Amino acid sequence: MEVGSANRFLLDQSQLQAFQAVERHSQLPEALKTSSENLLLLATLQLSKRSGMNIDLSHFERINVETAEDVGVIAKQLPDGSLELFPSVGDGYGLDEIEGRLGQLDLDERGGVIRIKNNVVILDEQKMSAVREVMNNRRIPAEGVADFIKSPSAFLDASLVNLDLGFSVLRF
Repeated sequence: MEVGSANRFLLDQSQLQAFQAVERHSQLPEALKTSSENLLLLATLQLSKRSGMNIDLSHFERINVETAEDVGVIAKQLPDGSLELFPSVGDGYGLDEIEGRLGQLDLDERGGVIRIKNNVVILDEQKMSAVREVMNNRRIPAEGVADFIKSPSAFLDASLVNLDLGFSVLRF
């Protein structure tokens, strides 16, 4: 193709999504190319590949990047009768997977990521706000447990945390 030629190419949706993500990422200053941003780019490229784009991501095939659809809550009952709350970031991730990973939660202003086994779960700004809501209200005292079970929205902002998913109380 000649430089300056008028050839144009049409991109399908998966290609457009991938090219926009690469362009957005390449325009970020180096200081903002955090692991969250890098993983968000990888998630978009993986999604484009699943949608039919011919792209080689073999260097990243052992990492499954997904985007959290909703943030719910898991409650663990402690020996004193109180509850400790944990964010739930998707199907298949129980307390065992979440509890040990909260210290590795990678946050920035636009969202964050949590690594669980070979999976990386992307949390957009709204989902990160939901995670913060749960983390800021981690402990329900024993005398408040019955009220929490009856009406969790009195303790957590239901506009952030999806309480319609229900929640499980694990007793230890």
